Amino acid sequence: MNRFKPELKIVLLFCGLFPVLWMGATELLAAVGFFFGIPVSGWHVVLSLLISAVSLAVVGWKTRQFLAILLSFAGIALMLAIGWGLAGHFLDVTWDGQGYHQSAIIELAHGWDPATTYAKTGGDRLLKYANYYSKGPWICAASMFKLTGNIESGKLFNLLLMMSAFLLSLAVLLRLRWATAFAVPLALLAALNPVSVCQMFSFLVDGQLASLIVITLSLGFLFFMEEDRLINAGFFAAIVLGFNVKFNGVAYMGLIVTFFFVGAGLFHRHLLTIQRVRLVIYAGMVAVFVVGFNPYLTNTAAYRSPFHPILGPHKIDLLKLQRPTDFAGKNRFEKLYRSLFSRSDNPQLMFLQSSKPKNPFTFSKTEFRWFVQSSLRVGGFGPLFGGIFILSVLSFLGMILLYHQDRPELMLFLVGLLLSVIINPDSWWARLAPQLWLFPLALAGYLFSLKKAIARGFGIVILLTLFINIFGITWSYTTQYADVNRQLKKQLISLKHVPVILYPGLFKSVRNRLKYFHVPFREVDNLAKLPCRHPERLTWSTARFCRKEGREGPEGTKTFKYSVAN
Repeated sequence: MNRFKPELKIVLLFCGLFPVLWMGATELLAAVGFFFGIPVSGWHVVLSLLISAVSLAVVGWKTRQFLAILLSFAGIALMLAIGWGLAGHFLDVTWDGQGYHQSAIIELAHGWDPATTYAKTGGDRLLKYANYYSKGPWICAASMFKLTGNIESGKLFNLLLMMSAFLLSLAVLLRLRWATAFAVPLALLAALNPVSVCQMFSFLVDGQLASLIVITLSLGFLFFMEEDRLINAGFFAAIVLGFNVKFNGVAYMGLIVTFFFVGAGLFHRHLLTIQRVRLVIYAGMVAVFVVGFNPYLTNTAAYRSPFHPILGPHKIDLLKLQRPTDFAGKNRFEKLYRSLFSRSDNPQLMFLQSSKPKNPFTFSKTEFRWFVQSSLRVGGFGPLFGGIFILSVLSFLGMILLYHQDRPELMLFLVGLLLSVIINPDSWWARLAPQLWLFPLALAGYLFSLKKAIARGFGIVILLTLFINIFGITWSYTTQYADVNRQLKKQLISLKHVPVILYPGLFKSVRNRLKYFHVPFREVDNLAKLPCRHPERLTWSTARFCRKEGREGPEGTKTFKYSVAN
C-alpha cells in the first residue's frame, strides 16, 4: 500500500492542472473579449499562463512545501518544452486539419469575432462549417499562432492534455493507495488513447476530447473526495473545456457529472453539498453562455438547434459518405460490433468500401500501418482491441460468479461509460466515442482490486495486451508521420523563393504554409488555369502548383502519395 505523500500530490496536481487552467483561462478571456470587440491575440495565452502560474504559486506557498513547488514548476517547464518542440516540428497533414481546422484558426488569428459575425469563407467550402462548431481548441491555437508566428505551435495543447491526463489519473490511483507498479501503467494507458495518439500532431480535436474525459473523471473524483479550491477550479475548467471542444463533449461531460452525483447520492450521500452543485451549474453556464456563445446560442438563434448541423430541423448527415458500405441499414449496436471485430482499416461509402471482419485475437502488420491515418474508421482502437474487449468482459463476469464481489461503484462507472458510448449513434467510429478505450482499463482495475492470484493474472494479461496494442499504434503512427513530414518539408524547402502558381483545392490553409516557408505564389481558382501540363501536388494535400508561370513541370516529377482517408 502506498502512502500518498503531500510532496508527490503537489507535483502531480500542479503539473496536471496547469494545462487545464491555462487553456480554460485562455478560452474565457478570449470569449469575454469577443463581446467587447477584442480579437484573439498572443497576449491571451501569455496572460492566461501568468494567471495559472501565479494561482498555483499562491496555493503552493500556503502549503509550505517549497521543494515540491520548485519541482512542480520545473515539471511544467519541461512539459512546455517537450510540447512546444514536438508541436512545432510536425506539420499537420490531416484532411480535416488542413481542410477547416487550420482555416478557422487563421481566421481567428486575423481578427474574426465569432460572437458577432460569421467567418468570411472567401470561397472556402469547408470553412463555412467552422461557423457552427465549437471553437475552444481553435481559440487556444490561434492565440499561440499570434504569439509565435507558427500555426503548428497551436498543437502544443494536444500534447499537454495527454500529459495532464496521465498525471491526474495517476494522482487519483495513488490517492486510492494503488501500488505504484500498477498505478503508473494504468494511468499511462488511460492517457495513451489511440485517438489521442493518432491526432497529437494534428489540429483534429477528438484526441483533446479523449484526454479531457480522463481529466474530468480524475478531477471529478478528487472534487468529491477533497475540499480543495485548486481542484474545484480545475474541475470547473475541465467542464468548460469539454463543452467547447466539440458537440459530443457536451453529452459526455454532462453524463460524467451526472454519474458522479448519482454515485455520491447512492454511496456517499454526505458528499452531496450545495456548494458542489452550485459550482457545476456555474461551470455549465459559463461553458454555454460565455465561452460557447458561438456556437450554442448563435446556432439556436439561426437554426433552432444549438448543435446545428449535426442535430435539429436543418440537420445535415455529414457522415453519410464516411460510413463503410456494409453499415447501411444497421443500427448503432450492429455498427459498433462490426467496427470492434473487423480489421483496422479506413473503408468509406464514397469509395464503395466495406469493413472486413476478422478473428479478434489476430492481427497483421498492415493493420498497424493504417494508423498513420488520424481518424481510422474501423478497428480504430487497434488490431488487438476486439480480443481485449472480449477477454475483459469474460474475466469480469467470471470473477463475479467465482467471488461474488460486484463492486457497486465500479458497476455504476461501467454502466455510465457504456451508456456514454451507445447514446452516440455513430460510436462505431473511435474518434466519436474515444471513452470506450477506458472500458478494459476499468475492468483490469477491478481484477486487481480483488487481490486474487487468478484475477490479477487476467488483469496483467489485459494490460500487457493493451500495451502491445498501443505500442504498435504509436510506433506506426510516429514513424510514418515523421516520414511524411520529411517529404513535405523537403518539398517546401525546395520551393523556397521559387515563384509558383497555386491551386489550393479544398485546402485553403496551404497558403499560410507556403508563406511560412517563404514560397512566393500567385493563386488561381481553377485547376484548369494552372499554366503547366503536369502540375505537381503538394505532399498530402489537395493543392497543385506549377513552379513557373508559362512553363510546365518536368515529366515524371515526383508527386507524393495523398490519402483522402484523413
